[in-house]
Amino acid sequence: MPADLAPAMQMIVRRTWRIKDRMSTGGLLARSQGVPGFDWQGIDIDALPPHLIDTVASEYLAVRSMFLWLASDALTPFQDDLRDA
Repeated sequence: MPADLAPAMQMIVRRTWRIKDRMSTGGLLARSQGVPGFDWQGIDIDALPPHLIDTVASEYLAVRSMFLWLASDALTPFQDDLRDA
C-alpha cells in the first residue's frame, strides 16, 4: 500500500464529513469543534453558493466511495452500502 494512501483517505473522509456538515448546519458543528474548512475549486467551502454545495458533496462522496472500495472487499465502489457508510 502506498504511503500516501492512508493520509489521502483520512483527508477525503474528513472533507466529506465537513461538506455534509456545511449542508446540514451551515458548518456550525465543524467550526465549533475546530474542524477546518477547505477550498474547492479555489472557493472556501464556507463561502460556497448554496447551488454548488450538492455538487461538492456528490464529488467527495464519490471519491470517498472509491477509497472505501479500495480498502475493502466490496465488489464495486457504487454499492449503496459504500455511499451510505
